[in-house]
Parts: sequence; structure tokens; C-alpha cells
Amino acid sequence: MVVSLRRGRDLDREQNISQSNRNVVPLTLVPFEIDELTELIDVVIEQAQVDKVTRRMAQKLSDPGSFTILCTIENYAFAKALCDLGANINLMLLAIYINLGIDRARPTSMLLQLADRTVKRPIGILDDVLVQVGKFVFPANFVILDFQVDGEIPIILGRSLLAAGRALIDCETGELKMRLNNKEIIFNVQQFMRRPNKFANCRQWRQLM
Repeated sequence: MVVSLRRGRDLDREQNISQSNRNVVPLTLVPFEIDELTELIDVVIEQAQVDKVTRRMAQKLSDPGSFTILCTIENYAFAKALCDLGANINLMLLAIYINLGIDRARPTSMLLQLADRTVKRPIGILDDVLVQVGKFVFPANFVILDFQVDGEIPIILGRSLLAAGRALIDCETGELKMRLNNKEIIFNVQQFMRRPNKFANCRQWRQLM
């Protein structure tokens, strides 16, 4: 039974609230010195630094340089053909194309944007060129560009040829591996970079009868 007082208050409700207040445990404040808090923060930071130092880190290595390989087209050998994963085409300079003496380049409406932001229109596209890399031979299409001949990098091999050769590049060891069927060939970029400059230009191989 609820007993109502003259002012409209319920006696039972007030008794329940009073009983609940007696069951509440008072909050006790523990004094904490600023110096102790600072020491605790210092310990946490120091431990984090120790964990960071003891964590195994990767070793810093020098730049292996550009990956170039020796390849042969027709009777010409190129000592430093650049393997460029950033290029979606195989590129050959016009002077190299003329020296090869292959008169079957087809016209194209392609436009190329060079690294200096200039736009060039290729002379044409050379289809189904046989590129010999070591003991492997791969067919490739080359875009012919009229540009100043680079004696160090006469041709560029793009992703299409590298994909055909299932190329694997190891930047740590400076090695490029090409595979065909169950065979493979490995190129060492440091070995090719040490070649004398006179071998950088393409040279013709004359077949002896």
C-alpha cells in the first residue's frame, strides 16, 4: 500500500530512495603525485623505444641501377638493352631500325609522351621481331621513334617482352631471371654495368660462310 502525504509525496518511494542512497559506496580519491605520473610516462616511452630498437629492421642497400641485358636482333647485338617495367611498349630508335635494314614497319597514329613532357609521333611499328636473349628467342613488336641515339641504351624492352620471358627481377641481388619452358637464364646487372663503353653501342655480327 502506498501512503500519500499531504503535499502529494509518496512515503514508500521516498523510503526506497533513502535505502538506495545508504547502499552506495562513497568514492574515495587517491592522491597522485605529478612526479609519479611523469615517471610512469617516462617508463612507457622508454619501453616503446627499446621495442623499436630491438625490432628487426631491413638493411639499407645501394641502388642496383638500371636492369640491362644483352640481346640480339637480326645480325646486331645490343650489349645494354634496357628492361623497363614502366613501359608498355618495346622501343627502338630510327637509326637502329635503319641499320637493321628491315623494311616492313607499318604506319601508326600513336602518340608518345616522353619524360620531358614532349609528345612525339612514332615512325611506325615493327611487327614480329625475333629478339634473342641468351638461349631464348621471343617475338616482339617495336615502336620506331625518330630520336637522338643513346649509345648506352639503344633499345627499350617493355612489359610485353618481359612477360613473355616470365622475367623475375631481384633488386637485392641485382639479378634478372628469364624463363622459358623448364629452362632459365640469369643476368647480373652489376656485370653488365662494368662492361667497357665500346661495347655499349650495337655491333654487327657478320656470318662467315
